[in-house]
Amino acid sequence: MSTRIYSVDLIDLTLLKSLPSKLLVMATGRTSSSGWSSIELSPFIYVQPPADGILDCDMVGTPPAPGQTVLPVLVPVSADILLDNVENYWGPDQPLTGVRIHAAANAKTALVGKAPKGMPEMRLVASTSGGEIASPSFDADIKPLFRVRDAAVMKAISSFDLHVYEDVAKAADRILARLEDGTMPCDGEWPETDIALFKRWIDAGKPA
Repeated sequence: MSTRIYSVDLIDLTLLKSLPSKLLVMATGRTSSSGWSSIELSPFIYVQPPADGILDCDMVGTPPAPGQTVLPVLVPVSADILLDNVENYWGPDQPLTGVRIHAAANAKTALVGKAPKGMPEMRLVASTSGGEIASPSFDADIKPLFRVRDAAVMKAISSFDLHVYEDVAKAADRILARLEDGTMPCDGEWPETDIALFKRWIDAGKPA
């Protein structure tokens, strides 16, 4: 049975010039442990086209089987889907305006733009797409970095909740120091890209 993965990190949109035009949606995210398989993007089924023209998709996969040995670490995963007839996706003259991808801990949106005339292919980068998140926020970008088990352990030993904005914002500098010296989390260091993202969040004023 397919289940939403833990978090979605980035969305890349590539508009392919064809008749009709196609949109390649590529997403990266993380599972809450090793052992997940069959990661895919599953579009919502609509009775009526959405008012905003944005297609919602779940990023899902098959979780580990009961009793399967797994590592309790965040594992990067990716999936893609090709969408046809962007200009009339919802019907005549009803274009696809964007894609919103949902995971268990968060959701991200990337908006479709227009390719310049004569350009055969264009990668469309929204604020939640591309190599870096321009303005990270706690709910969408920072909270998913802390696993449920990390938050539970910290809350049990110190009444400090890594999934509560106020707690993390208040202790952000101390958390960053622990991340940079490798003493947090206790079962392995964060990737450098995640530490850099946490630092950018601090430098941006710790937006919620």
